[in-house]
This record gives sequence, structure tokens and C-alpha cells, in this order.
Amino acid sequence: MAYRVYYAPDGSDEAYCGERDTYAEAVAMAETEPDGLERSLWETARAAGHFGGMTAPGCGTEGQPISWHGSEGWHCVVEVGD
Repeated sequence: MAYRVYYAPDGSDEAYCGERDTYAEAVAMAETEPDGLERSLWETARAAGHFGGMTAPGCGTEGQPISWHGSEGWHCVVEVGD
């Protein structure tokens, strides 16, 4: 089981911020309000291995957001299964 962090402001596509092994690590990451890689750049990042040092989400089945974090509440944690 892993947890992904996304930046998902209202009315915008989500941006991938990263993946952590535990929920606590993912929450800590989300609370720092990291920048994310915009969805439109995910395929470019996958093809090149990264885009501007940022990676795209890997494989795995994602559920709905578990929790929302940050000063605006726009960073979410999502559980990822195999």
C-alpha cells in the first residue's frame, strides 16, 4: 500500500506531488504544500523519466481522496493499491 499526494485546487486539473509509503508520511508531505507536476505533463515525464526533476504517478489503482491538507485545503492524500 502506498499514498500519493496531489495538488487539486477547485476548477483545475490535479497536479502530482509525490508518493509515500505511509499515510503519516503522505500527510506530512501534503502539509508542506509542495508544487506538483501538472496532468498535461505526465506523459512527457514518463517518457523522459522526469520533467524538471518531477516525476509522474506510476501504476496502481487509486481510490478517492482520503484527506485534504494545506492552508487552502487543496492538497489531498490518495491511497494506492497494486
